Amino acid sequence: MDSSRWLALCYDRIAQSYLDRKQLDKALEFYRKGEKVRRAVAEREPKDARSQRDLAFSCGKLAYVLMETGQMEEAMGFCQQGHEIYQRLLEADPNEDPKSIAWHTHQLAECYDRIARSYVEKKQFESALEYCQKSKTLTRSLPERKPKDAQSQRDLASGFSLQAYLFLQLGKTEEALECSRQRLENPRWIATPRI
Repeated sequence: MDSSRWLALCYDRIAQSYLDRKQLDKALEFYRKGEKVRRAVAEREPKDARSQRDLAFSCGKLAYVLMETGQMEEAMGFCQQGHEIYQRLLEADPNEDPKSIAWHTHQLAECYDRIARSYVEKKQFESALEYCQKSKTLTRSLPERKPKDAQSQRDLASGFSLQAYLFLQLGKTEEALECSRQRLENPRWIATPRI
């Protein structure tokens, strides 16, 4: 690992320690430093999948902290950037290692989920539903790849819960009931909805 990657990793660890202590402004400061380093590496090595993955990871962390601090517009921008990177990586190598594909798929689903939740915050339910459905489609493929993975099952249940909520907000009662029915049909989908 070159010195730039080590530096970005150090920034991430510092940021995470601040995040663990709920010092969001300091966490944001250090995640921004890590993202800046990773962006420089990704621009210097545009064909290197690892550099691109690292940058997408930084975008996801920044998006999370920005959402926690209420900076939704900037958070959505980082979600979109992360999504675009993960999408390119998935399209670039469809024969990639199954664990890596599952990891990319999960990360992309999380990007979509974050975008959906940011639209919920702004009461833009149609847009939220669009991204929720994209997230759920990807999340649905994960339990098929890893049927015993409890987190994948919970993520899928949460996606159904969010989608049901959005359908209700849009006055689509039948669709909301169908989402709720599908969620309840699988007892492994134990989740607390994050609405």
